[in-house]
Amino acid sequence: MNQQLKEIEKFYTSKDYDGGVKYLNSVKSSLDDSVYHYNLGTFLAKKNELSMARFHFELAKDLNFNKSMLDNNLKVVKQNLQVNIIEQPESVTEHLIHSIDLFPKDYFLSFFLLILLISSLLFKKFKSLSVAILLMLLAITPLATKKIINDKYKEAIVTESSPVFDGPSDVFEQITEAPNGVKIILSQERENNWFFIDYPEPLRGWIKLKHAKLLKEYRNVH
Repeated sequence: MNQQLKEIEKFYTSKDYDGGVKYLNSVKSSLDDSVYHYNLGTFLAKKNELSMARFHFELAKDLNFNKSMLDNNLKVVKQNLQVNIIEQPESVTEHLIHSIDLFPKDYFLSFFLLILLISSLLFKKFKSLSVAILLMLLAITPLATKKIINDKYKEAIVTESSPVFDGPSDVFEQITEAPNGVKIILSQERENNWFFIDYPEPLRGWIKLKHAKLLKEYRNVH
């Protein structure tokens, strides 16, 4: 992989971003997924294809790519897309979804194992079953919350500005428009690829995912 990373760097330094995208796609199978999506996002950002750049940065984030490198690029892309204000969480549920999204997925398992270890040690020392049970509940809560959120909601990046309707068909009235590059949080699904936008709240309504890409474990559905 080191040789491939050197080749990728050459495309950056020569500003051959189209060539970089082609090269990345040609060696995709031999690269770590997070490396592939991060670099593809960076090349696309350089080409000013900002919504697709964000999509790949978000995938790299989900795959635990280097946080400091990724956060800066993602911040710049979101600023250029001008979606920061509309994505500001307003409700408790939206704050919870965004909070869970901030942590790498391995964090939840690590937290569970740590509390489990502490619970075991305390039980051996104090023989207190009630304390052990409370700690076990504490250990399970983040994992359970993450699972509930992931089961109920899907995330997507709008790759081209799309109309939002007050029902799951374009025969309904258009109530707003989801701007290019915004992250939307979806729940209900209807036939023909219609989804209900729960958040951001200003975009609440029905959207057909013709110009949007689903993230995380749902990315293979679209």
